[in-house]
Amino acid sequence: MNRGIEMNDYEFILIPGNMENGERIIEKIFNNLCLISLLNDKHSFIPPVVFEKLELKELIKKTTLPLELSEEELDILEMYSYEELSWRDFKKGMACPFPFLEEQQIIRYDDIANKLSEENHWVFQLVDFFMFLTAEGFKIDPGIETDDFLYNIDGSIRYFVGFSHLLLDNKGVNQNNLYSLASLLNKYYLKDTEECEARLYYQKWFEKIESRLIEPLLYDQYTGSTYISFEEVINDLKGMVKGVNKKLGRRKIGVFLDTANIMTPLYNQYSKMEIDFDRLIKAVYNLKNVDIIYKKQAVIFLPDYKEHTFREEEKFALIFNIKDYLEASGFEVFTVENKKAAAKEVIEGVDFDIDDLKLIELMESSINELDGILLLTGDRHFYDIANKYRLSGKEVKVLSISEENTSNLFIKSFDHMYIDKYWECISFQ
Repeated sequence: MNRGIEMNDYEFILIPGNMENGERIIEKIFNNLCLISLLNDKHSFIPPVVFEKLELKELIKKTTLPLELSEEELDILEMYSYEELSWRDFKKGMACPFPFLEEQQIIRYDDIANKLSEENHWVFQLVDFFMFLTAEGFKIDPGIETDDFLYNIDGSIRYFVGFSHLLLDNKGVNQNNLYSLASLLNKYYLKDTEECEARLYYQKWFEKIESRLIEPLLYDQYTGSTYISFEEVINDLKGMVKGVNKKLGRRKIGVFLDTANIMTPLYNQYSKMEIDFDRLIKAVYNLKNVDIIYKKQAVIFLPDYKEHTFREEEKFALIFNIKDYLEASGFEVFTVENKKAAAKEVIEGVDFDIDDLKLIELMESSINELDGILLLTGDRHFYDIANKYRLSGKEVKVLSISEENTSNLFIKSFDHMYIDKYWECISFQ
């Protein structure tokens, strides 16, 4: 949850203790808040939790919520907002903070269905999300529907909102979730067919999924081979889906360096350890004629101190030494500043460094140019963009300094290495 938010400044839902269905509503809200708290910041499908300062009357009008309340439950809340809560002592009432989705353009499935055959990124997103939930130990109810997701205008998926379909239960979770994925993809197909379009039926990837996932699991039709893991589904989809076919010829590799995360532990006032980046890249890729390093980019934050002291002058000198060193190593170095001494900014309750945001922006703009990337960081802020590359069929390698400064998401999900595997590429001053 966004612990940085002062909750006293925000409105709450007050549920009277004498309400017949009060406990049920409280339990439902509480369970969904716990799920969001547990899953938020772990996967790009999980909506950020923000608390809006709204009157209860305004809250009832909200239609897009990160949990599902029935019309009856909404009516009960609305009734008490006018009748019961008007005379109750709010300070003694039971208060539950209510989360909302990030305020950005999000679209219902019915309004985006025609895009699904044009943009196939959503298929990989679904499989990746099911794989993520399985690894976290969540069973997914086969009753999950297409409208348990919210979509972008291009047909890709923005958010998962069907938290009521999740159950924390490790028993048989993999097989259960494969069945649920089969059920969900079949619902996409059935909805598409009801409109007499049958666009998905003519997709090569759907034919494979139908024969290996949907028919054997939903209809008990033996077809010779079925999937036993989500990794197997992902691997089978690669090469069949538009936009992720391997390119022939020379692969273009991008190298992106999170300077603060990598260079700061190695190159500081007390210990100057320099990386021979050319040697490192050759060691990581075992480069052959089919691969070329297409770009190398890094970002450096320039602090702004109100009063310059000897120590600050030392830090400035170190920053520009690193900049010169990276440029000499072939990096295109971008500098950013915010007129503050620290790079940190709070965006919708989440801490970011502006140098991270700039590097993510550079990676976003390069995704259609590259066939693979080497990402030098352990910072979880880069997980979503790295995952976007992976789901687009790009090869992603991640290299970090140590376990202490590396998110488990990189270790679990990517071809990850620690720098000590390549000590021969580091020199000591």
